[in-house]
Amino acid sequence: MILKGNHPWKCTFEGCDKKFKFRCRLKRHEMTHSEERFFKCPELGCGKSYRRIDHLRMHSIIHSEDTKPFKCPMEGCESKFSLKHHLSRHKKEQHDIEKRFKCNIQDCNQSFTQDYLLRNHKTIHTGEKSYPCEHPGCTKSFSSSAKLRDHGQVHSEQKRWRCAFQGCTQDFQKYHQLCKHLRQDHKPTCEMCSQKVKDFKQLRLHMKTHDPNRLLFPCSWEGCDKYYSSIKSLNVHTKATHKNIRPFVCVVPGCEMTFAYKNVLTNHIKVIHEVILISYIQTYPRKVHKLNNEIKLNKQITDIEHLTGYDYERGRNIKCTIEDCKYLFKRNYDLERHLKSFHKDLLKNQETEEAL
Repeated sequence: MILKGNHPWKCTFEGCDKKFKFRCRLKRHEMTHSEERFFKCPELGCGKSYRRIDHLRMHSIIHSEDTKPFKCPMEGCESKFSLKHHLSRHKKEQHDIEKRFKCNIQDCNQSFTQDYLLRNHKTIHTGEKSYPCEHPGCTKSFSSSAKLRDHGQVHSEQKRWRCAFQGCTQDFQKYHQLCKHLRQDHKPTCEMCSQKVKDFKQLRLHMKTHDPNRLLFPCSWEGCDKYYSSIKSLNVHTKATHKNIRPFVCVVPGCEMTFAYKNVLTNHIKVIHEVILISYIQTYPRKVHKLNNEIKLNKQITDIEHLTGYDYERGRNIKCTIEDCKYLFKRNYDLERHLKSFHKDLLKNQETEEAL
């Protein structure tokens, strides 16, 4: 006779101190220390094998027509399970234990074994979630106690978020306030040249300029000793400095100045045409808003539809200023290019008439 709590069968495998009440369980456990898999799946084409026969039985369910063979025997219950212990747990929780928590809603005879199951059930009748906020004036409710606990921080005056920068002692009640503080008051700074940048992504890019082993692209023009960290920057330098290419044209009527860099053009308009720019923006808004939800659909059209001009007018709310020209555009930039390409002569004639 084996007394309760007595486990005489000990595993002899080195480093394993497990004990068992019965010898058969010890034998089954010893198979886990072996690399050999004695129990192979007999299904044709399936090469699975296992160390224990109960694992093979669990695996064999996937080859049967009914993947959930264990049905609840209780009358009126149609629950099915793939494992026997799942069925046993279901019977214990749903049928064997007294259901002390009963729904008090009229004409509802449901009862449950756990309090939280009853609370979740009541939401069917009330439409409200199980965990309402008890703070005065707050009508929010939540589906779990954890979400309610997190929500409680909104009503708390405790400043939970502290800035981690050395020497900064500011605390904040909300996380987004801390993020705003970090962006404004603690901008990333280069330790080598003390230059401040917008964010840590820009700081990583900036630190590459201090790398002595970085790849540099020198300018090949005679007498120029400039060098750049990318081919793109070198090409921009070559076009602007040596080839005198100025692709950015001032869009203000009557001004024919051109610039090599877009930021220089922007500053030119702000400083020189400050008064004219306000009326120009009101007449020709640079930002084009989408008209309706249909424009948001980025529909892919076929080659035939593209060649035939299918749905050409969608999103094109800017008309060509030249009379009898039926072209439409989405951006003022496209309109400017169109005028310079297709109506160049007409624009020159208009400028000559205005000058006279």
